[in-house]
Amino acid sequence: MACYCYCCGGVLVAGVTSAGAEEGAVGGGVTAPQEIPKPARMEIVDRELIPSVGAARPGKVLIEGLREISEEDARAMITFQVRNIEESGVTMARADDAAFFLEEGIRDFGYREAKVEWEITSANDVLLTVQEAKEVYVGEIVVRGNEHLSAGAIRELITQATRKRLGYSIGAKDIPFVEDDVRAGVEAIRHLYVLMGYAEVEVELVETIHRPETSRMDLSITVVEGLVQLVGEIDLPAPIAPQVEAVYPSLVPEFGGKPYTAAVSANLANRIMSAAQDAGYFDAEVEVDAAPPRRGPPGEDGDERLFVDLTVLPDWGERYTFAGVEVSGLEKVREGVVDRRFDPLIGEPYSPKAVNERVEMLLETGAFNGFTTEAIPQPDRTITLKVAVEEAKRHSLAPYLGYSNYEGPIIGLEYRNSNFLRRLQTLEIEGEFTGRGLSGDIEYTNPWLFDTDWQLKLGANAGTTDNEGYDVFNVGFRLGLRRDFGAEKRHRITLFAIPEYGDITDFEIEEQFLGPRDYVVSRAGVIYSYDSRDDPTNPRKGLIADFLISGAGSAIGSDVEFVRGTARAVYLQPVGRSTLRLAARAGIIDPSGDEELPIDIRFFSGGAQSVRSFRERDLGPKDRNNFPIGGEFVTVFNVEYEIPVAGPFSVAPFFDAGNLLSQAEDASLDDMHYAGGLGLILNSPIGPLRIDYGHNLNRGENEPSGSWHIGFGVAF
Repeated sequence: MACYCYCCGGVLVAGVTSAGAEEGAVGGGVTAPQEIPKPARMEIVDRELIPSVGAARPGKVLIEGLREISEEDARAMITFQVRNIEESGVTMARADDAAFFLEEGIRDFGYREAKVEWEITSANDVLLTVQEAKEVYVGEIVVRGNEHLSAGAIRELITQATRKRLGYSIGAKDIPFVEDDVRAGVEAIRHLYVLMGYAEVEVELVETIHRPETSRMDLSITVVEGLVQLVGEIDLPAPIAPQVEAVYPSLVPEFGGKPYTAAVSANLANRIMSAAQDAGYFDAEVEVDAAPPRRGPPGEDGDERLFVDLTVLPDWGERYTFAGVEVSGLEKVREGVVDRRFDPLIGEPYSPKAVNERVEMLLETGAFNGFTTEAIPQPDRTITLKVAVEEAKRHSLAPYLGYSNYEGPIIGLEYRNSNFLRRLQTLEIEGEFTGRGLSGDIEYTNPWLFDTDWQLKLGANAGTTDNEGYDVFNVGFRLGLRRDFGAEKRHRITLFAIPEYGDITDFEIEEQFLGPRDYVVSRAGVIYSYDSRDDPTNPRKGLIADFLISGAGSAIGSDVEFVRGTARAVYLQPVGRSTLRLAARAGIIDPSGDEELPIDIRFFSGGAQSVRSFRERDLGPKDRNNFPIGGEFVTVFNVEYEIPVAGPFSVAPFFDAGNLLSQAEDASLDDMHYAGGLGLILNSPIGPLRIDYGHNLNRGENEPSGSWHIGFGVAF
């Protein structure tokens, strides 16, 4: 007897015997397989079996009976099955698969009694007939025994799998009831309790009660929390090195008294082991022994608590020092250039952290696509680091487009050589045309001046700018020395010198407000900055602060003399999925000579990154023709709260304040201007795109009621 398998197109053979088979049989119980002719393939047409011969013929998938669910959503549930039928042909197995997965998908929308029947039509198409039945929603959720987790939180956990799959927001009322999702939610509740320290918690879905009159499924959940387990005493071993001792003071406040889980032991061990390895103990291993829970004093709420005491058990191993690197894969970079980046580590205790910092510095040059490192222990307790590199293209030429409120459209072209002179130095040349002028810039960067951690930048620029009320031609040069230092290189010091020539080529501003029309300004100064942001492109947490002091004088070839100082601080704090941003900025220029300041050296305010109820440069003193003339003292304060709304889109209500005063000696918070408004933000992979509207809250004479701003990047 032979049975044809429609799901795989094979032949099942049972009880076949023949003379030949008997001659080859062993023990009389095994028969040899026989070549069985494949029967004619069967199709279903109007539910009647009709034989047909030949390969499966391509067909279409038709869906009937949908009421609440769109056909687009239904087809999305069976994308693979539809494509398989259309490309590989109609078979009974493929039709049945399509019906099965469509039925499951519809049930995931809350139609728990949904049925899908299939048939293969005379036109060789698959017809899926849907009976949606009635949608059932999650109804009342009764929870018993939950003393330390709110009923609201439990409801969100019960429905989170369904909400996430269907795109429902937190707090949505009509959530389809999907039993598998509910049971996943019960497990999520249990897991959360474990993270809270309730190691013996039990969570059970006791009952589901269907109420057809309301299309609701009420749920009854029982929680047996047990006692919370907290980290008790932590017994730390004698530190093997200063790096290990340095992490000890933070461990007790970080772990002690917190909910205990197995992950706590692992995290504590990893913290100590990483510190030991960075001190050169390459083979260090650390285990944490958790004692049986003991009863401790009750908490502030009077509840009994269990404490788990931890004992750290290290095996420090031997200390290794860094012997050097062996580099492979270099073709475009001169020999020895990469090796020298690791020379400061030679003879020091081997530190994976220090090695990674050096690798990141090399990647920042743009000359490499990637690094692979392998630490090789040697018999003399040294480490040799094998480094395999993948070099990037040296040359790149990239056009770019942009737009800003003040400059209008921006068109540019940038050339970059990321391995200039084959020494990992950088040369960048840029030309840019905007709605206000044409400019060019060239910059050379040496990341390691004289093989130190000081970075050298040399640059030159020239351009024309059509500002409101005057046109200016500038040519300038710049010299900068920069060094990053401190924990995670968050601190930076920059020394700079900038000689610049300016020429006011045309003007409509009253001449008395221009200052010198043809001038040389040479200034030098220092900048200190601190940056702890989590992401330089689109940060959500951290602090950035910088302080600048510079001076210009005849001693360094300047036609005008002044002292200039600026300060800025921006603080970011996530609040759930939202982000709070606070910023404060101030600047002052104190002229110290007889010459008036050129207009191009003064501060200007207003615009997308200051007080957003004004256009760019439009806040502050003006001449009789209403052209801005700048000032010597400026402040800006910003508060913004970004709220995600859908996908990559966010809204950001904001409040801005600031002033701009003509004379430095009048520095104060007088004549403040205020803006309130709303921004729409598209968070793209390369940074946020913003559209802001700021309304003038204390509108003065000849001031706008508000302003629109379009820009790229964070507001401040």
